[in-house]
Amino acid sequence: MIFKRFFQPKYQHKDPAVRIQALQHLNPDEAGQKSILHELAFNDSHVAVSLAALDKLNNFDLWWKMALTTKDQRVAKRSRSKVEAFLLGKSTSNLTDDNRRTFIMECQDTALLDLLIKEQRISENDTDLMLSVLA
Repeated sequence: MIFKRFFQPKYQHKDPAVRIQALQHLNPDEAGQKSILHELAFNDSHVAVSLAALDKLNNFDLWWKMALTTKDQRVAKRSRSKVEAFLLGKSTSNLTDDNRRTFIMECQDTALLDLLIKEQRISENDTDLMLSVLA
């Protein structure tokens, strides 16, 4: 039993600083390591670890899910700002134009849609999308 603690992976360490340092060595392109990052992002008890894992994954869908589900205000605010940056084109992500358009058409968050209109990030030539947002 005692050996189990010695050979425990660093991302499972009780110290959040050690977990953050360990997740920097995880590769989000490898399925097993991506799963570990996902677990840390959504289930770690420390906010800094969750945010570091989300940064490492850098996935629009995960940031949006976190913005909707988290109870922590810092995480919600950071997640929301990342989502806005992706939608406004200020940050690179896995969000394709088709996925962006679909997200905007299905989005129920009026504040986010207002921001996109104010920042002129919805093409006026795309009347279906504009009408959907205005509705």
